[in-house]
Amino acid sequence: MRTDRKTHPNRRRPVVAGTRRRSGTALATPDLGIDEDVVDSATESDVDTDTDTTSAESVVDESVSESPEPSRRLSVVLIVVALVVAAAGTWLTIAAASQRARVEANTAVVDNSTTAQVIGQVTEALEQIFSYKFDDTAKTEKAAADVLVGAAKDQYAKLFEQVRQQAPEQKLELRSKVALSGVTMLSGDNATLLVFVDQSATRGDTNAGSSGAAQLRVSAQLSDGRWRITELHTV
Repeated sequence: MRTDRKTHPNRRRPVVAGTRRRSGTALATPDLGIDEDVVDSATESDVDTDTDTTSAESVVDESVSESPEPSRRLSVVLIVVALVVAAAGTWLTIAAASQRARVEANTAVVDNSTTAQVIGQVTEALEQIFSYKFDDTAKTEKAAADVLVGAAKDQYAKLFEQVRQQAPEQKLELRSKVALSGVTMLSGDNATLLVFVDQSATRGDTNAGSSGAAQLRVSAQLSDGRWRITELHTV
């Protein structure tokens, strides 16, 4: 603690300033309430001692009241961390349970017979509906009516309308062959497949040919003993 003294005529009055700093913040100067008319030089040393003690106690009191409570802050931090960990654990548990439920419901791996049946019938259906000759589009349309249902049937009907109009004019022929297929989900009477199809087309009016490949995600449903395609999406 630093004590600065100023000299007055006939007497010296002690002025005490608190100089302790906490975190770079200056503490206010304590008010000692000293009356100049009653304090003389004979009692100067006593006043110095008393004011020094009072100032020190004030500074300590302010320091204690303003100082942070490390243990309380640490407790709050630990509580927040515990809540975050608990929430993450709950989410992971739910996600794991959901994933486990999907895996248990998927019988594509264990039911080899049904999986092979789905692949065989869907493969045949895709090769039929994506192959046609300009002079016999009715055959393709008939096959589509047998193997497509729901959204897939409506979607295909819109696409094939263009084939009916352009194929005879351009003498188009399209051949499709499934190169690879696999069942990604099999649950009861519903299945999802990922299929790779190779295609080649010939345009008779120009003798031009082209080839390409398509990747499809196919949804199928068992109905009346046959797997029929319900949805078709390019991937």
